[in-house]
This record gives sequence, structure tokens and C-alpha cells, in this order.
Amino acid sequence: MTPADHTRGSILVVDDEPTIADIVSRYLRKAGFDTRVAGDGLDAVAQAEERRPDLMVLDVTCASMTAAQTRWPSSARRPT
Repeated sequence: MTPADHTRGSILVVDDEPTIADIVSRYLRKAGFDTRVAGDGLDAVAQAEERRPDLMVLDVTCASMTAAQTRWPSSARRPT
């Protein structure tokens, strides 16, 4: 079993403020989630394509992409 097998799910935290991203990520890890951090929307999309998170927590004022522009790439979408 991998450490991810013992988590409540995976969350990708997206924020261009490293301190905020770190704090949010730490709280979520303490709550049992597997977390990763992306510094902007472009990085978030790349990470979601690489390994699909169960949830993304987005900073709505990210400089490179707005939350509305950050969307699941087709390769990372869950089948319906």
C-alpha cells in the first residue's frame, strides 16, 4: 500500500501566494488528505493532467489564470 491509500482523497491547492498555499495544504494534510500545491492556473492544469486530484482549491484572484479559466483538461476528467 502507498501512503495515498490511507488518505481521504487528493486535493490540489492552487494559489500564487506560497504562504497561503502552504497553510491551506498543511491544514488539509492534517485532516487526512493527500495534497499538492500549484503556484498558478497553468501549473494546476499541468498537474491535473499528470495526476488527477479529487478536488482543486483555487485562488480566485490568481495572476496567470482566473479560477474560471482553470478547468479540467479532457485527459483529467472523470468518465461520466
